[in-house]
Amino acid sequence: MQLINHKYETADKLETFLDQAVAHKGTVFIQLFSGVMDKTYIQPILDRISVILPNALLIGATTAGEIIDGVMTSGEIIVSVSLFDATSVKTYYYPRTDYSNGVRVAQEILTDRTKVCIALSEGLKSDSESFLDGFTSIRNDVVLAGGNAGDDLTFTRTYVFKDSTIYDEGIVLAVLESDVLNVNRTYSLNWTMIGKDMTVTRADKNVIYEIDGRDVRELYTHYLGEETIQAIPASAIEFPLIKVEDGVEIARSMIGQTEDGGFIYAGHFHEGDRVRFAIGNVEEILERAVNMRENVASDPAEAIYIYSCSVRKLFLKDQLNYEFGLLNDVAPTAGLFTYGEFFHSMSGNQLLNITTTTLSLSESAQNTFPQNQKSKHRYHHTMLKALTHLVNETQHELNDYIKILDQYKMVLDQSSIVSKTDAEGNITYVNDVFCEISGYSREELIGQKHSVVRHPDTDPGIFVDLWKTIKEGKVWKETFRNLSKTGKEYYVKTVIAPIFDDRGNVVEFIAARVDVTELITKDQIIRRQLIDPLSKLKNRTALLGDLESGEDKITLILLNIDRFSTINDYFGYAIGDELLKAFAERLEEISDHDFLYRISGDEFAVLCVNHKFDETLRDYVIEQINKLENFKYNVAGHEISINVSGGIANAAYSDVYNLAHMALKEAKEQRDKLIIFNDNTALTEKTRNNIWIFDKIKSAIEDDRIVPYFQGIVDNQTRRIVKYESLIRLVEPDGTVLNPFWFLEHAKRSKLYDKLTRIMIAKTFVAFENLKYEFSLNLTVNDIISDETRSYIYKILEHSSASKRAVFEIVESEGIVNYEEVIEFIRHVKQFGCKIAIDDFGTGYSNFSYLSKLDVDYIKIDGSLIKNINRDQDHLLTVESILFYARRKGIETIAEFVEDEAIFSTLLNFGVDYSQGYLFSTPQPTIEA
Repeated sequence: MQLINHKYETADKLETFLDQAVAHKGTVFIQLFSGVMDKTYIQPILDRISVILPNALLIGATTAGEIIDGVMTSGEIIVSVSLFDATSVKTYYYPRTDYSNGVRVAQEILTDRTKVCIALSEGLKSDSESFLDGFTSIRNDVVLAGGNAGDDLTFTRTYVFKDSTIYDEGIVLAVLESDVLNVNRTYSLNWTMIGKDMTVTRADKNVIYEIDGRDVRELYTHYLGEETIQAIPASAIEFPLIKVEDGVEIARSMIGQTEDGGFIYAGHFHEGDRVRFAIGNVEEILERAVNMRENVASDPAEAIYIYSCSVRKLFLKDQLNYEFGLLNDVAPTAGLFTYGEFFHSMSGNQLLNITTTTLSLSESAQNTFPQNQKSKHRYHHTMLKALTHLVNETQHELNDYIKILDQYKMVLDQSSIVSKTDAEGNITYVNDVFCEISGYSREELIGQKHSVVRHPDTDPGIFVDLWKTIKEGKVWKETFRNLSKTGKEYYVKTVIAPIFDDRGNVVEFIAARVDVTELITKDQIIRRQLIDPLSKLKNRTALLGDLESGEDKITLILLNIDRFSTINDYFGYAIGDELLKAFAERLEEISDHDFLYRISGDEFAVLCVNHKFDETLRDYVIEQINKLENFKYNVAGHEISINVSGGIANAAYSDVYNLAHMALKEAKEQRDKLIIFNDNTALTEKTRNNIWIFDKIKSAIEDDRIVPYFQGIVDNQTRRIVKYESLIRLVEPDGTVLNPFWFLEHAKRSKLYDKLTRIMIAKTFVAFENLKYEFSLNLTVNDIISDETRSYIYKILEHSSASKRAVFEIVESEGIVNYEEVIEFIRHVKQFGCKIAIDDFGTGYSNFSYLSKLDVDYIKIDGSLIKNINRDQDHLLTVESILFYARRKGIETIAEFVEDEAIFSTLLNFGVDYSQGYLFSTPQPTIEA
């Protein structure tokens, strides 16, 4: 036979390696050991192997490390190929690793020619020890080797493989049958037991609950320390429990914990088992590695499979290559690091931990390894010496530290208010400064609680938090009021720390305080004048004061919560105030120690002291605004989302506030997250331009130059125009026609917009009075809730014969708040036979929740989705979702911006009812009758 190994790098290199086995006439048996836990990475490798070597037999597992040619690796995939000439191999998978399946395996797959069985079990959920017991109960003569799969000590999930299939539970097996195969197995533990004998007093299979009548967690904490317990199982895996069975030392590593407080081990315990903790003695382990090589070399060996415990890798690290190198001198080696090793002893098959087990195979009876050959491998005899040196040096350093600490104590006693208590809080020491400020003598204080100086108005919650913190072994800090014996108030800035004994138990507490009464008094006076009482941030007065003192330029950021008045109106002012407080707290969390202010109802300021005014500032502020907007503000049981606008200016202290305010106003007008003011001329020019456009709109109204243009909407089945949309245009005195992009938003910011709406309504109804076509008009929610505009619409509908052909397209860019008014408007106009469409659906604030509240007849799918429907999969899926909803609700659909036949063909296939766009019709001032 022959063993050849490959460390996977690329598929091509794997194929070249496997070509060595293609021509082999005998049995090809493959073990795949994967330090990669990603199934999607492993699966193609298994598939490729099965294609190249379709007759090969394969089993494998994920690992806590791999072994190839005498060297250990991590995070690699090892393909180990055994080429047999006179041995047959069969592989099996069983979905559960338990006693009953161990019995089944021994009964179903073993024959008289079976030489050895190799098994790899899922490593975390399986009961492999029970499986071995079941197997041994039927065939204790058959050698079973292998182990439990690993996952690099993450203890999350392990896998086993058979041929090209990956399993996350159960066990895979390979049965080797031969008349000539020589089988030899060895193992090495050599962990040194320490501490006293203990008795397992409560256990259930591989879970221990009590040892020596003590809770197992408490016992581990006692011997290994609290920090170790907090990081179990990884932190305690190097300290196994060892028991002795039939003269064999069997180690059991802890691999997890149960919800009910038990510790899970990589093997069973029974109540009454005698156990001891153990540690690894590196030099002893490595010295005995030579003995293991001699045992392996005593029989013929053409291949050596190694199944070694992950704990040995964790403890011995690279030193373990010495052990594996000795074995590789005898024959080629391959294997994995496991969560438990299977080993056949005189009494049967057992589950071991922290061992290196080997399975040596040879189809030749000749032993070619020379006896007494000296190994070229070496290991470093340094660990124990280093540990001894470390202990001695540490003791010297501790002595030096004690001297330094004595000097620290002297300085502390001279400068601070110092006291100590026992673990119950009884005062055991006070310095002279404590007696002086409290007014009590040392004799009056010793044996008392610190409540003797507690101020009655101090929040009791402070002391609840104090005791909770220090009893958890943590340092507590706070500033609060005390009361002297004479009734005088004083403030102390206090630090209290627990003192531990060598076992980690808190035995006393020490407190150091500084008298800060004068500072607190002054600070309280200042804060009352300059602090906003709601947010607890500085107020506008404080900001303006801070801006008076500087001479250089400063950067100021102003932030405004968009549409905050809507939140007040909807939730009430009490919740609005709570939201402002929550916003201020969030701003403090993310602002990197800049100066923060609340300067008006929903407006906040950040005076930048830690950021330069450069190109990176904008990105930084945008990031902070995103943090404010993405945060979920939980207020009085409501989860409220907000939008924030910002303005920045960098200028002299005296000018920066006004300039930042102009930038903020610009940001809100532009609906931009952030505007940086860096050019007065730019904003002045914009203001001048706004005035010019407003004059243009006003003049057009006065001169009757606001007109409707009409764009046809076609029936997709007939491609004929069946309805029109009325679109606003402004005609310049020279005949130039402006589309609404140039003037409509400006009109909305003035008092001219309502006039434009009424002009469009009146002229459109006149145009369609004697035509047969259905026609649509755009209305915003503001149009609908405007008493004047709404009454005007109702009056037109009452007198027009075209009312039954009118469609009102609701356009909403800000989100609907006044649903009741909109619903009532829809109900009222439908009494005249009008229909309702939702415009630009699929973007902005339009959504299915919005739609479900309204009685609509048409959905107009937004043009941005339609234009890209054949190029953007997400847009296509969005359109499909809209159509699905519309069909279920019986709502007809209209696609906007249909510009070419390819788009139209897609829409036709999707079943869209109508199309609107330049493919069929451009907006025109007249309609053909």
